[in-house]
Amino acid sequence: MQRSRPSSWVRAPRPAHSRSEEAWEISQTPWHAETCGPDPLSIAGTWQASLQELPIPNFAAIVEARLKEAARLASIEERLAGLEERLGRIEAMAAPLSTTLYLSTFAPEPYSLKRPIPIFIQETTGGFLASFVDANINTSGDTQQEAFANARELILDVFDRLHGLPAKKLGPGPARQFAVLRDFINAATDHEGTRPENRQEA
Repeated sequence: MQRSRPSSWVRAPRPAHSRSEEAWEISQTPWHAETCGPDPLSIAGTWQASLQELPIPNFAAIVEARLKEAARLASIEERLAGLEERLGRIEAMAAPLSTTLYLSTFAPEPYSLKRPIPIFIQETTGGFLASFVDANINTSGDTQQEAFANARELILDVFDRLHGLPAKKLGPGPARQFAVLRDFINAATDHEGTRPENRQEA
C-alpha cells in the first residue's frame, strides 16, 4: 500500500531561467576567466614588469619594502662593525702599559754582567711595578724609570746579602734565588762580603 506524502513534501517547480540549456553547459566559474591572470612563467620583459603582472596583490611593493629593509640592516651592520673597531682601539689605549727593559750594566759599581737582566715593568694603579721574574725580585716606583732604577738597586742588594752568607745557611728559596743571580752577575773583584756604603746611582 503506497502511503501518501504531505503536501509540504511536494517538490517545487524549477524556476524558469533566461539562459538557454547550452549556456548552462559552459563553466561560468568566476575565477576561471577573470582572476587567474597570465601564467608567471610566460611573462616577458624585465623582472619589475613581471612583478606588476603577477596575480598577488601588491607583490612588487612587498619586494621593494623587503629590499629597503635589507639595505637598512646592512647599513646597521656596517655601523656596528665600525663601532666595534673604535671600541677595540679605545680598550687598547686604556690597557695597562707593560714592557720589558734589559739591565746591561751596573756601572760605576764594580760588578759585571754575564748577560743582560730582563726587567718586566707593568703599570699599576699607584705607579709602576718592576720585576726580575726569574729571581723573584720585585719593586715599584712612581715612574717607569724610577721603577727600573729601584729594581737595579734591589738586585745588587739581594746579590750582596746572599753572597755574604754561607751556603749552608741559605734556605731553598734564597739558594735558588742566589743561583739565578749568579747566572747573570759576576761578583765584584774587590768584593769583601759587604757592600760599599758610598755606592752612587748611575
